[in-house]
This record gives sequence, C-alpha cells and structure tokens, in this order.
Amino acid sequence: MIAIIDLGMGNLRSVEKALHRLGYPAQVTSHAPLVLKAPAVILPGVGAFARAIAALDRTGLEAVIRKTIEDGKPFMGICLGLQLLFEVSEEFGEVPGLGILRGRVRRLSGPAFAKPVLGPTERPVARKVKRSGPAPAWDPIPEDFGKPKPDPSLEAPGPGLKVPHVGWNSIRIENLHPVLAGIPEGSMFYFVHSYAPVPEEPDVVRATTTYGIEFVSAVGRRNVFACQFHPEKSGRVGLRMLENFARQAYPKGPTEPPGFEWQERPQRS
Repeated sequence: MIAIIDLGMGNLRSVEKALHRLGYPAQVTSHAPLVLKAPAVILPGVGAFARAIAALDRTGLEAVIRKTIEDGKPFMGICLGLQLLFEVSEEFGEVPGLGILRGRVRRLSGPAFAKPVLGPTERPVARKVKRSGPAPAWDPIPEDFGKPKPDPSLEAPGPGLKVPHVGWNSIRIENLHPVLAGIPEGSMFYFVHSYAPVPEEPDVVRATTTYGIEFVSAVGRRNVFACQFHPEKSGRVGLRMLENFARQAYPKGPTEPPGFEWQERPQRS
C-alpha cells in the first residue's frame, strides 16, 4: 500500500483516487507506524510551510520520512511536499525545512510580476488618540492623527503577472528521472503556488517552468522525486507520472484492476 501523508492541508483524496484509478492500493494517513511500513510514500500538501513542519514534528512523521528515504523506498513530494524537502523557506520569515535537499524556498518575484498589495493585517496602524477638545499648545498632535493616510507602498498593483501562479503551464525536462519516463517535453501540468525552490545543487534539478521567471518545477535524487505541480490534477500525463512512481514499489504493475475503489479508510493518529 502506498502511504499518502495527511498533514490536514489540501485535498489528499485526489491523490488517493488517482492511484486507485491506476489500480494501486493507496491510503491517506497520519499514522506514523503505517507510513513506516509502506513500500512507497507520497507527501502532498497546499498551505503554509511553517504549519506543515509543525504537523510533521507533532505526529512524528518527520523521522518517518527520513527513515523512508534512508531505506531507499520511493518517496514523492507534491507542491508543498516539494518545498518541505529544502533547508529553509522564506515564507513569513525564515522557517527551517527538512533539509533533505540543500537550498531555499523563495517567493515568485521580479519585474514581470504585479506589485504586491499588503493585506489588512500588514498595513501600518496609526496610534488612536482620544480627545475631548482642541489640542492644547503644549500637545501639538494634528487633529487627523488617527486617520489613515496614503501610503505609496499600498498602491494598487500595476500590470504584471499575479501571484499565486495558478493554472496550466509547461515543463522543460532538464535531467531524466524514472518518474519522468515517457513524459513528453513541454507537457502541461496544473500549478497552484506562490513559492518555488532554489536548489544549491544543480544535479537535483529535473524540470523547470517559466512564469515571469524560470523556476525549478521538479527535483529528484535516487529514490526521491518531488514536483511543484499537481500530477493528480493534470490528466493523462499526470497519471503517467504517478504510474511511473508506483511501479518503483510494484514492479509487476497494478495489484488491482484499474479503476477499482480501495475501501479501507484513512487512519489518523
């Protein structure tokens, strides 16, 4: 059974259903002993980097992931699951990652992107002043002190690409990996992300994508493969990628007829 790690972030059922459609047993779980016994592990996710790291630490799954990789079992990260493999993320400050791969996770940025607008909680808040009459001469605080004032940094964004990057985009294969076998150059995959990895080791880069800038969209080393896009939402080419991954654990192919529905439900710790 392929274990799909449940961090409580994102629609993990879509990954499970895609593997079932291919005929492979798979189960969404946060139960560390069950993940440890699995012949292959997938770490998907959408959301905040810090929250995901905290969930891995709380459930004991960080150690399980390291053990899975050290034992040479097939391991796949999807979207946030890719980012967590790196040393640090710059999302909301610097947050340490798993450090399986060297490098950082940075926000998509550059001249091609629209100027970001700060959210309500990020806007500077003026000190509120209570006054029952006009300001005395010894307290020359202007009467409009507590009123919001224009801030050039909060102007509406100009023309440019939006972040997050949402939708279909193509990949350029830089280095082959078993999970990319049979994937045509320029294949389209579905993306939803605001951050992307910047690896320090060029040899781990497997695919890149262009959206305002060129960013790394897939990495891999030996039994580890991870992608920024969502293969489970990318049609036939995404299913081919999941098939390639599953066959590393099941060399003889599906253990059930394609399209079967695995009935065992997720087990949570």
